[in-house]
Amino acid sequence: MLTRLIVDLYGWIIEISLWFILLLAGVAGFHGVVPILKSSGWVLENETAWRIFGAVLSPVVAFLVLVVLFGPILVLVDIRKSVRSLEAATRNSDGGGTALPIEYRDLPKKGREKIDLTIVVDMLLTGFDSKYLNTLYVDKNLRHHGLIQAFSRTNRALNATKPYGHVLDFRNQQAAFDEAIALFSGARADAAREIWLVDKAPKVIEKLKAQVRLLNDFMKSQGLEARPKAVPNLKRQNYMTDDHIARIIKTYQERPEKPIERYARRVEMKEIESQDYNLNISRYVSTAQDEVEIDLKATHTELVSIDGEIRTATAKHNAFLKELGLPPLPLSDSD
Repeated sequence: MLTRLIVDLYGWIIEISLWFILLLAGVAGFHGVVPILKSSGWVLENETAWRIFGAVLSPVVAFLVLVVLFGPILVLVDIRKSVRSLEAATRNSDGGGTALPIEYRDLPKKGREKIDLTIVVDMLLTGFDSKYLNTLYVDKNLRHHGLIQAFSRTNRALNATKPYGHVLDFRNQQAAFDEAIALFSGARADAAREIWLVDKAPKVIEKLKAQVRLLNDFMKSQGLEARPKAVPNLKRQNYMTDDHIARIIKTYQERPEKPIERYARRVEMKEIESQDYNLNISRYVSTAQDEVEIDLKATHTELVSIDGEIRTATAKHNAFLKELGLPPLPLSDSD
């Protein structure tokens, strides 16, 4: 890369210098040809024509002299231009004349950043489904989430040349695959294919429109606009605020070792396995609140005190009623 930069810089300097020399030659010929001819005894009738002649002839002579003296340098400049033209012509090739596949041409380095083969011993933790991964060769027995994660690495579409990935299994794990699909399909294990195999876009869009219509009808039945800002006005409905979402994201990112009471805690894989891989949150985090303990003696004393206050107030009120000739308020049965 550095060598190419030096050659390019050297070529630009030479090319600019050549044009500058030719320009100087033209200016010198325009201003110098008449005085030179006059000093030689020539009689000039049209000096302007001779100046133009000098401006044209001088650069030509200068160029021929440069060719003789600096021919290799001029060849270098020409080679640089030819290399640039060749690079432009082979921009969509691998550099050796072979045309690149269409999926490589939009990559920054024309596919040179891609690896051809990766051997994975345990888990391929890409952090996402790789759109450049075309084929996964499996020669290891996998189960449950490990199988799902491994097979999922290749299912991300890239473009028209890779609408899906391929999994070549050398261990005949169809039964294990069906078991994993059923396990992570929840209560609808019998409809695993409907859950895991995605419908084509037009059908998915139609389903979405149908659900939106149902949601609009529900909001109208509650006397509300079918708008996100109206959701908090639903009666007896749980909803998530921005603070709730921010707390969920923060907890997921930090994953604190100390459990957060009634909210979150880190769970070991052994515990998940003991729960038969059921990921229902209530199996791992209890949201129930402890019942408040009641001090019966203190509560009884408080009730007796309140009852005494009621009796006193009732007796005082009845005295006023008696003066007014009105019937008294009834007292408790114990009186």
